[in-house]
Amino acid sequence: MTDTTPTPAGSMTVVSPQQTADTLTRAAGYIETHDWRQGSMRGPDGAVCALAAIRAVSPTGPSGQTAPEERAARAALAEYLELRPDPGDPSPLAAHPSTLVTAWNDRAENADQVITAMRHAAKHLIGGSR
Repeated sequence: MTDTTPTPAGSMTVVSPQQTADTLTRAAGYIETHDWRQGSMRGPDGAVCALAAIRAVSPTGPSGQTAPEERAARAALAEYLELRPDPGDPSPLAAHPSTLVTAWNDRAENADQVITAMRHAAKHLIGGSR
């Protein structure tokens, strides 16, 4: 999966599968170091959810926008986990990778499940099997 993201100037930023895999691997390590959280992005103790971990290890986009690397990692994780929106949710944001990853994180049983999924998604991106 190669993510091609328009930038504010209209040019395209291409994020390679390797870059996306690296982002997911760093995010898994970030959770290991800072601990995992459900129900909010960050805790007072520094614990983070899956989405916050991806954001923490991604560069900042232009003018504070979400970086292409972050968008690619969220989308790759949602795709790897085959996440789908709740059919009863009419919100246009229900299918957005951020929404899907956040809901999955909040249903996860423990940090190991989240860390393992991120690492498996990373391996899958660079040619590994599920």
